Amino acid sequence: MPNQTNPRNQTNPRNLEIEKLLYDIGTVVGSKMPKGYGFMLMMFTYGPDGDLFYVSSAEREDVIAAMKELIQKCESKHAQE
Repeated sequence: MPNQTNPRNQTNPRNLEIEKLLYDIGTVVGSKMPKGYGFMLMMFTYGPDGDLFYVSSAEREDVIAAMKELIQKCESKHAQE
C-alpha cells in the first residue's frame, strides 16, 4: 500500500479526488515494483500558494534522502551548463 499524502489537502473536495487518484496510481505502480525498489509520485498546482500531493511506497526519511540526491544532481548538472 502506498503512503498517504498531506492531510491538509483533505479540506477541499477537489483535493480529495486528487488524493484518491494518486492512491490508485500508487497501488498499481507499487504492485509492479521489483523487490528492493521504492517510488514516489508528486503532483502539484503551480504558484506560490499551490498544493502539493504525493504518494510513496517508501518511508518519509528515504523519500527525503532520495529528493535531496535528486536536487543535488539537478543543481550540479545545471551549474555545469
